[in-house]
Amino acid sequence: MIIIDLGDDYFLRGSRERVGSFSIVAIDWEHPNYGYFADAMLWYKSPHRINWVSIPIVEWSDNYRDLSYFLDNFPEFSKLFENDFF
Repeated sequence: MIIIDLGDDYFLRGSRERVGSFSIVAIDWEHPNYGYFADAMLWYKSPHRINWVSIPIVEWSDNYRDLSYFLDNFPEFSKLFENDFF
């Protein structure tokens, strides 16, 4: 699990799990009005996918359909997306 402090009491948390043959990366965010982490977006990859696929959940996460763009903005999460299928 990786937590990024975005400042102004905003945080992002990333975690990765295997579910069957899928690798799932969950990105949660903590908004200062919430005081807890809530769902933001998912990424998934399987042995038959060439690239990671995003599933946006909150409005701001819709901007991140491309993994390289997401990691340009949040390079701290890079380790979560390392390929482990081969």
